[in-house]
Amino acid sequence: MYLTNYELWRRKTWIVRRDLLAFAVVWRALRQAAKPLARAGEMIAARLREAQVVGCDETDARLSTDALGTRMAWEWVLVSDRAVLHQIRLSRGRDVLDELMAGHRPRC
Repeated sequence: MYLTNYELWRRKTWIVRRDLLAFAVVWRALRQAAKPLARAGEMIAARLREAQVVGCDETDARLSTDALGTRMAWEWVLVSDRAVLHQIRLSRGRDVLDELMAGHRPRC
């Protein structure tokens, strides 16, 4: 089966439209979820601030944004018996813990 240039163009156009639509759906879902997810993150952080024992670790992660391009970032993970928080931050420093824990000093 041979396709004309027009038929090839139509198929390519359909594929591009399909991919753009999928991207738009994901983008919209993320935008709609941003506020509820931020509130959930604050609730999780509040539980961590009440815990007597909090485990913490960070590991490198690639972060790609339009404004910053691709650069190195850090995935912070804080764990207690009641909550787990994952956050990507540009800093690996203590300032991240100070902000997330808001002055709370767990026993361990």
